[in-house]
Amino acid sequence: MAADWSALAGYLRGSADTVTLTWPELEDIVGGMPASALDHPAWWSGDRPHTRAWKSAGFTVTSKRPGVSVTFRRIRTDESRTDPPVADPTDPIEGATKKVATGDLTGRLLLIACGKAKASQPSAAKDLYVSPRFRKARSHAERSGVPWFILSAEHGLVSPDEWLAPYERYLPTTPRDYRIAWGEWVAARLDLLAGPLTGRIVEVHACEAYLEPLTAPLTRRGARIERPLQGLTSGRWQTWYDAQATSDSETTTHDGGAFVGDPQAWIACLGEEANSVLPADLPSTAREVMDGPGLYSWFVDGPGADDLSRGLQVEISPGLVYVGQTGATKWPSGKPSEGRLVNRIRRQHLAGRRSSSTLRRTLGAILDAAMQHPVSREELTAWMFAHLRVVTAITPDAASLGDLERQVVQALNPPLNLDHVGPSPARAHLKRLRAATDDTIP
Repeated sequence: MAADWSALAGYLRGSADTVTLTWPELEDIVGGMPASALDHPAWWSGDRPHTRAWKSAGFTVTSKRPGVSVTFRRIRTDESRTDPPVADPTDPIEGATKKVATGDLTGRLLLIACGKAKASQPSAAKDLYVSPRFRKARSHAERSGVPWFILSAEHGLVSPDEWLAPYERYLPTTPRDYRIAWGEWVAARLDLLAGPLTGRIVEVHACEAYLEPLTAPLTRRGARIERPLQGLTSGRWQTWYDAQATSDSETTTHDGGAFVGDPQAWIACLGEEANSVLPADLPSTAREVMDGPGLYSWFVDGPGADDLSRGLQVEISPGLVYVGQTGATKWPSGKPSEGRLVNRIRRQHLAGRRSSSTLRRTLGAILDAAMQHPVSREELTAWMFAHLRVVTAITPDAASLGDLERQVVQALNPPLNLDHVGPSPARAHLKRLRAATDDTIP
């Protein structure tokens, strides 16, 4: 049944100026939220039936945590104009920044620090900084799908497409008074271009010299700061970005491989622990029955769930904890993958380095925290054999496997999956653990 957006409009018209709805409350009002609201930041902006519904009631979305809550704010009279303001030809902020300023109010913003190494000629800001670290940070920001900006020691907050000339300013060597004024300037500009900041998450990828003058101004405006690189030396940032890119490439679904059919049989098969086997009991004929692309699901027993709960500081119940795929066609290139379930499970999940798969990196980070010492690859393998069971399901249709994985993950909602699902306390803590350990794992 399609969502009833008129019900949301009616609810908001009779509400206070600021309304925060939990995800279940929002689903109750409209009759169910679509999966795209969880997966695609663009769903929350543009001219669509649902955005027209809350705008017709006189509201805008000021913060969202898909799967958790959404905050709506009544638009003041002077904000209610629907025509975009005429661009000022003297204003250096163009393109993407104007779009953010006029209505792209997603819940999260991302800021990355500039770099010392620069191009020799004026360029768009995203192209001006040429260090390997900045380029990897830029790739991460672009993959994130949320509005992002650059922290410039010379120019404050700049849009990726803003045109800049090379300069030599280095923030850590500037006087304290300059850094204080710089922080106020950046926060005010962010509030102007992408605000209001109340309830927004601002993810900052920068060293302490950039963060310290920003903390108080952003906090006063109601923003919450996240630092995924906190505790890492700048030399280890690139390793963290590499790990994130690898994780994204393992799970991201691209246009071109839509699954056609009913995924319920797959969901039922992968979500049923009775179908699982112990790693030690994988059949000797595994190559014959697993020698191809497909999906897999991992289940944990009671003692193993206790270990995960202790590491994540959130209760994890025995049962399904992770779903993944291997062998999906890469889109949009259409390049086939050589991934096979037999290799993924036996060689990458149950053997080798801690960095040999997303699952091993995830479990290793959690167990480090649970055991209060770095868990070796041998300890990790032994723990997996002792506490996990696995279901595998092969498919000849590699072209649509990525999209099928997305549907299965959304339906089963395993606690250790980070993509295709909404935020949760367990996932938030897992991201912090992964950020702190991914650059050091063997």
